Amino acid sequence: NICLENIIKKKVIEYSAPKGVHPQPVMTNILEGMNIGVYYYTGDTGSSPNRTFFDGKMVSDKVIAFPVMPFGSYAAIDEMGRDKKRSDEVKKWFIDTVDYVLKNRTVRLVYSHPRDVEQYKDAVKSFLDYVERLQKEEKIQMRAMSYFADFMHRFLKTKYTFEVDGGSLRVFLDNPETLEGITLAIPRNRYKMPSHGDFLIQQDDDYYYLTFREGINEKTIYFDAI
Repeated sequence: NICLENIIKKKVIEYSAPKGVHPQPVMTNILEGMNIGVYYYTGDTGSSPNRTFFDGKMVSDKVIAFPVMPFGSYAAIDEMGRDKKRSDEVKKWFIDTVDYVLKNRTVRLVYSHPRDVEQYKDAVKSFLDYVERLQKEEKIQMRAMSYFADFMHRFLKTKYTFEVDGGSLRVFLDNPETLEGITLAIPRNRYKMPSHGDFLIQQDDDYYYLTFREGINEKTIYFDAI
């Protein structure tokens, strides 16, 4: 690790196991000792990033696993190519994955290798073009694992209370760093939309989503019942 950092002149903060071989809990404990905070993972396949459990216990509260998002039993494009999956099938999987992330406001890791792209150039280009358009519309983000891991650690520091009084709802949130980017979901069929404040409001058929802006550490919000 020290040798690699000397070569690239950057600190190594992410890890991807050769061929996905990542024995738990020993490998994660080693990463924690080396201050490497995130890793690509073939366990918990299809899950959002998490603090992995093994043998009924959390392996680490500091290191975040990023499970691969599979296409059936395939993890990487090369595997799809070896099994002769059609380009339109791979393209649909890419697009469906992005749509799932967008609809559910979640994070998924799509994994492959640069050498694999040649097999599905059109599918990969369609995927990247779609993500780029959604990024320009500020609907989605494509970033390194460490970016989302840092956000998760900050999110976990948030203290919150929900109090119902006569049908109305009082929500209090506090974060010692900042609430920026943290989102609160409130059922639309029970409460009225709050007046605009220190947050961005979005909505779908079921919820109001209040995403806090920068410069806020604590906030109390009142929601009137419908």
